[in-house]
Amino acid sequence: RAFGRCAAREDHVLAAIASACLVGEGGYAATVRICQNLLKAVSSHTTSGVGHREFLAGLLKAQPDAVLDALLGGDEKQVRQGVYLIQGASQVQENPLASVSETHLAEWMSRDPSRRHAALASVLDVFGVSEGKSGWNPFLTHMVHTAPEPIAVMREVVVRLDAQAWSGSEAAALESRAKLLDVFETRGNEALQQFIDEHKKRLLVEAERARAWERDRDKSRGDTFE
Repeated sequence: RAFGRCAAREDHVLAAIASACLVGEGGYAATVRICQNLLKAVSSHTTSGVGHREFLAGLLKAQPDAVLDALLGGDEKQVRQGVYLIQGASQVQENPLASVSETHLAEWMSRDPSRRHAALASVLDVFGVSEGKSGWNPFLTHMVHTAPEPIAVMREVVVRLDAQAWSGSEAAALESRAKLLDVFETRGNEALQQFIDEHKKRLLVEAERARAWERDRDKSRGDTFE
């Protein structure tokens, strides 16, 4: 089928159909074709991940390998489109990848670790809960340290971090991101620590610029009301 903008009810119906009809060996090829059609629709700008969250979750529940292979296991262009699709689906609702166990994700990555660690890092949630405390997603941290190239994966992580929505002071948001990098466990990896330190330094420079702009803006507003 051709994909366009999807209403919430249609998304729910498609998810139910996927979960019921695509399970088993015979569902792999059909799921790949569905995902390829979704990527074509993304490429032609006729759809995005927004509105397809439940459908993607249903596909992942029925055929996780097929979806991961089709969206994150192809060439660079396909992966870029797959990332766009999954990130869009995660904007206002739970990440559809929550339908897949961490064990299964780890097994999928192990088949092509040099490419798949970074691809998956670009769509997983940055934050999670461990032992009742919120912080860095523990599985994402694990991915960084088990990847053949930890810095390549961490680079995707900081892109995700920088893309986090914020409200209020931009300077405060940038400083908060720098503090989060402070508590990322590098486990003695000096190259990884250097990469994080450099990114943190850049964030703090940007925060100072934003703080100066906010001071000037507030002063200008104060002068206006005098």
